[in-house]
Amino acid sequence: MATNEKQSANGVAKSLKTALFVVLVASVVAALVWLSLHPKHVPVLPVDADHRDVADWTTCLTCHGPDGPNPLKQGHPVHQDQCFLCHQPPDGEKR
Repeated sequence: MATNEKQSANGVAKSLKTALFVVLVASVVAALVWLSLHPKHVPVLPVDADHRDVADWTTCLTCHGPDGPNPLKQGHPVHQDQCFLCHQPPDGEKR
């Protein structure tokens, strides 16, 4: 009789582990689907005189560096030479 109780307890534990695994996998899949449907918005370069002729990241830091009139927001990734990987002109032209 003790063997049957032990097997039953093992079966319940195995079922709980399986259920937990299924919930975990479903949560990861749901998170990935949600993230793919809600991409992060990256602003394009404005169409104005200040940005019209910008072709080099050092020009960006003139205004958007720590001492510039419009410094980068806190939490903005600083990839100094890669501004144009994310921020593109409105017409999609590569810089």
